[in-house]
Amino acid sequence: MQELQQLIKSLSKSEINFIKHYYRFNTDKKRHLLFKLVLEEKVQNDEDAAKLIYGKKGAAYSHLKTRLKNDLLNLLLFEEGERKANSESLIAEINIDRAILQSKILISRNVRTMAEKLLQQAVEQADKFELLPEKLGATELLSKSLGLKKGMEAYSAITSSVEDDIKVLANIFKARDLHAQIVVPNYYKRNEAKEFVTVAASSVEELKKLYLESQSKIVAYYYYTVAIFYFNMIENFSELLQNAMELLRLIETNPAINSQVRLLNANLQVYGALMNLSRYQEALDFALKAERFTTPKGPNELLVKEYQFLVLSQLGRGDEYLNCLNFALKHNVLNKSKFEAGKWTYYHAIYLFKQKKFSEALLELQKENELLKDKSGWLFGHKLLEIMCYMELEEFDMIEFRIEALRKLLQRQKDKNISRVKTIFSILSTFTKTGASYKKTYAKEKKNFDLLINAINPYNWDPLGFEVVRFDSWFTKKI
Repeated sequence: MQELQQLIKSLSKSEINFIKHYYRFNTDKKRHLLFKLVLEEKVQNDEDAAKLIYGKKGAAYSHLKTRLKNDLLNLLLFEEGERKANSESLIAEINIDRAILQSKILISRNVRTMAEKLLQQAVEQADKFELLPEKLGATELLSKSLGLKKGMEAYSAITSSVEDDIKVLANIFKARDLHAQIVVPNYYKRNEAKEFVTVAASSVEELKKLYLESQSKIVAYYYYTVAIFYFNMIENFSELLQNAMELLRLIETNPAINSQVRLLNANLQVYGALMNLSRYQEALDFALKAERFTTPKGPNELLVKEYQFLVLSQLGRGDEYLNCLNFALKHNVLNKSKFEAGKWTYYHAIYLFKQKKFSEALLELQKENELLKDKSGWLFGHKLLEIMCYMELEEFDMIEFRIEALRKLLQRQKDKNISRVKTIFSILSTFTKTGASYKKTYAKEKKNFDLLINAINPYNWDPLGFEVVRFDSWFTKKI
């Protein structure tokens, strides 16, 4: 039932109207009934659907469900099936595949002229979007048809590019494999081991050679994407920015790789590089531009709002980042994700802290929050902001209590690179020993402050991470 529910949910309004119209003239009324029951969410499982239609579940219901699935899958081959695609390349791929199927049927019926026109158009489209498997399929069919009709000369003209296309396709497959070996592991766990960095550097060089050899825009996409990952790993944000800008230009100007999702990701890569280079106004421009490529009420819309909030926070534009905050706190994604809801509660506390409403910020931090279960760093941010609020309120007993809690938390984090947080803890411990003197603490902890200020790995500050209010900047302003 779940597969059928997902399939029906994916249909557009015009597709739903088409299937309703089709069943109106179809003798199998039970198929129409099952379609309506699932569409209108009147049944949630096979048992309920079978009982309503047949009185019980059995082979007849299973056959009915299979026939309905086949009807809907066949519908996807009609023109309406392409309209939910989010890239021109995918639409072109669907059209070419459809043209090849239609041509095969036409050739089997000896309607060769029409088939040849369809195939020639398919080859042109495949060239435009660098869809080489589809181009090779259409070329093979066209060469067989015209070869039989017009002889060897026509056959050779059609197949003249096949050898080069196969070489380029081999390069694309190599590039895709190199890309997967570097990018996929980072989606699950950031890997900073020296050997992995070395492999990534080697992959960048190999991808560059493949691109220069093939001039394939798809290979170029893989090359720039892996380069961005590599320069992010070694924290060379100037090179990262250069490659992200090249990637963005490539996506914007080439239909073979142009899509809403890729445009969104490329703009956010540029944004991230600019944030790490402290070029906040430029970063804001790209965060605003990225919003064009999101779906209303979708998770990416909330992600872009988060990035806008972070850069506006650094720029100190209170009214604007309050607008981001209010928008996000009403977003439907927060109802589905406790972690996202917790993060935005934390951001609300950040806003209140920046407005010098420290007691109100503490109230936000004391709400039940999924970040308190987090293992990736947000828990540190939560605890650190809490301590900073108590420092602003000069509640010295609570400061000591929370610093001790932070010490215990740090002791449990044995496998993580938390050098920056440990350095902040050292400063906070000294703060309590000096009788809460900012000036004396700075003098005694000058070396540690230099580590935080210079922010060189492993003491780097992440402008997209949990330390939204940068500790060293905040502390030194108190001196």
